[in-house]
Amino acid sequence: MVSAHELQRKFGIPGIVTMSERSPLYTVVHVQNEFATASMALHGAQVLTFQPREHKPVIWLSRDAVYKESKAIRGGIPICWPWFGAHPGGTLPAHGFVRNRFWQLESIDHIPGSYTRVVMTIRDDERTDSIWPHRFELRLEVLVGHELSLSLTMINPGASTFEVTSALHSYFSVADVSRTSITGLEGVEYIDQLRDNAHQVQTGPIAFEGELDRVYQHTDAKIMIHDVGRKRQICIEKTGSQSTVVWNPWIGKSEAMDDFERGGYKAMVCVETSNAGENKIRLPSESSHTLGTVISVKENEICL
Repeated sequence: MVSAHELQRKFGIPGIVTMSERSPLYTVVHVQNEFATASMALHGAQVLTFQPREHKPVIWLSRDAVYKESKAIRGGIPICWPWFGAHPGGTLPAHGFVRNRFWQLESIDHIPGSYTRVVMTIRDDERTDSIWPHRFELRLEVLVGHELSLSLTMINPGASTFEVTSALHSYFSVADVSRTSITGLEGVEYIDQLRDNAHQVQTGPIAFEGELDRVYQHTDAKIMIHDVGRKRQICIEKTGSQSTVVWNPWIGKSEAMDDFERGGYKAMVCVETSNAGENKIRLPSESSHTLGTVISVKENEICL
């Protein structure tokens, strides 16, 4: 791994891009341009924060998050890959292994009047081979501008075909989840993970009155989070995605997590661009797939 000081010399952009360390060699990239501020950790290539100018934060990050290699960061936008949820065999950690690995910073550039781009990559090695015996390359491109854009490209450079499930496990910041609703998934079938994976169909907007954990299937719909307390809508567009996961742990489950700040469940909701459940991605040899999302904020208008 390379120190933040060395990365600053190579990739820093005066007045726009700086580096810091949460702990030795645990580098965080900070972007501050004319449109927004954002930060992302090289650990997991995880976006931690995004806040457009003259807006409240859009991404939620737990004040009690732990920053060490063996631990996923609570909040932000973790990358779940090559499996989402519990490991199919039940023997390995949930949500895959790339969110707990350090990625390589490949490039940073700034397009005045448009966006700042950060690119991070990770490839298979001896450690990943012992967990998941396939060759792979992942490339995450993050664009910070009026909107926040993430594009995760997964490449199979090996000789054998493999299947993956994956997610951009986005934690969104809201004023009060009990006054928040989600639209765009009306009429979509979902797997209710709190009711023995029963299949149900969404009727009306999604509201929050307790713990919720659902995988909406076979949908590429644009989604709107109605953050009533802040008089805004968070718009989520996606590409290369046929699932949307909606999750809030509520009181009991959040209090059982030592890295989830007390009462934090009230201020967040996860709406995750994904391919999960029945929506697996099959990657033959020398093929690729890109999972992407664009996040924007609207006041007094709908997401078009």
